[in-house]
Amino acid sequence: MIGTTGKVLFFVGLVLAAVGLLLLLADRRCLLRNMPERLPLGRLPGDVRFRGDGFSVYFSWVSCLVVSVAASLIAWLPGRLAGWLSRRRRFADARP
Repeated sequence: MIGTTGKVLFFVGLVLAAVGLLLLLADRRCLLRNMPERLPLGRLPGDVRFRGDGFSVYFSWVSCLVVSVAASLIAWLPGRLAGWLSRRRRFADARP
């Protein structure tokens, strides 16, 4: 159990290090500058904007859907990887 947890934490650490390295490289090449302005969140087709006299209403349900799917995938991935590592360990232990 502890060995599996250690492997998962090691793998998560490698992934975080890789993401950090990519962010450093992207910043060096100015890819992250003005990122909020370049992302189309809030301006996707299906996002509702209504401007009346003295008020405005914004309901960006498509942007919320995109963020929700991305967050769900990010939350699902560690569990999937832990299951894969667990199955792999059981297979390795079953060998003679």
